[in-house]
Amino acid sequence: MCHVGQAPATELADGTSGQQWTFGPLLSKTHAANEEVLRDKIENGGPKMPGYSLSLTDEDIDHVIAFMKTIEEPLTILANDLPGE
Repeated sequence: MCHVGQAPATELADGTSGQQWTFGPLLSKTHAANEEVLRDKIENGGPKMPGYSLSLTDEDIDHVIAFMKTIEEPLTILANDLPGE
């Protein structure tokens, strides 16, 4: 939720329209270009981001980085429904 935004003037969960702001930057594969920097950020966090070194294994972080490399454009919508619903 921290890195996923919504396009302006979308209907929000409470039925109002508006823009949902993110806490962090919208991510795409460009953020995964430097794996060493990204790994450090995930493990140790930063001013507005917690570190995950105590809750994610090295393999988990590898998976996050691999996923980020597949994101062509920043994610802009959170899925609220399961497929078929």
